[in-house]
Amino acid sequence: MNPKVAYDTLVRMKYELFNSLFLTLPFPNLEEVGIKLPLFAERCRFDLEQGKSPAEIVEGFFQDIFKTDDEKKRLDVLFLFTQFIERQVVLFDALEQAAFSETHPRRPLEEVEPPEKYRTRIVLTAHPTQFYPEPILKIIDALADAVKKDELKELEEILLQLGMTSFRNKEQPTPLSEAAGLLDRVGKVFYEAILNLESEIAPGSPAVELGFWPGGDRDGNPFVTVETTLDVASRLRENALSNYRRELDALKRRLTFPGMAEHLQRIEEKLESYETPKEL
Repeated sequence: MNPKVAYDTLVRMKYELFNSLFLTLPFPNLEEVGIKLPLFAERCRFDLEQGKSPAEIVEGFFQDIFKTDDEKKRLDVLFLFTQFIERQVVLFDALEQAAFSETHPRRPLEEVEPPEKYRTRIVLTAHPTQFYPEPILKIIDALADAVKKDELKELEEILLQLGMTSFRNKEQPTPLSEAAGLLDRVGKVFYEAILNLESEIAPGSPAVELGFWPGGDRDGNPFVTVETTLDVASRLRENALSNYRRELDALKRRLTFPGMAEHLQRIEEKLESYETPKEL
């Protein structure tokens, strides 16, 4: 399927369908918000083209549509708009995730420049304005799986869960908590993904490096101290080691031939005692 056609079919059209399903969920004021929000979006688009300010647009909209100057009423409605938009974005993200293989078809390996000529470095960030809380990330994964399986009942239940899940962290994130949240994804997602990629396109020659920003922003974040950087570095090392240990455990279960247990034991001891990557 053509990528553009796939995106239109699997993302845009399904978004319109599932967004309509979301509007049927039993939440207070949801139907009214679902009706008024498109009107507000169109009003913003039109009035901005006319050169009006945001304050003028909001004031005019509430006077024309809600017939009110009540500040509390305005804030309540705008808050509901924000909540609804947040969940629409999550739904869209999940649909893009579910359709990724169709909207981003793989190029034949012979068309790809040999990776020994270059190296790709992916730098992970975890700024609170860019990063969903962990419960929302899990909901996105669940939504994407339900979409792939075309399980409408399961999808409805997850949308209901999404509507009742807060997007706010209980506490303001710290550089350390941001790093910890992202490290969890590194171990569960990026480690296997990078191994699978390199085993296919560059066996024996590392083509992908992983950079890690949280805890290392020493030039602009006053909350990142020397202790924070050292703590995050230690956690990164432990995260890598835990993945290597898991790989070694898998090898121990398979390589049960004479002499292999001792060889794997030496590798494990070397792994636990190294101080620099060159020692490996």
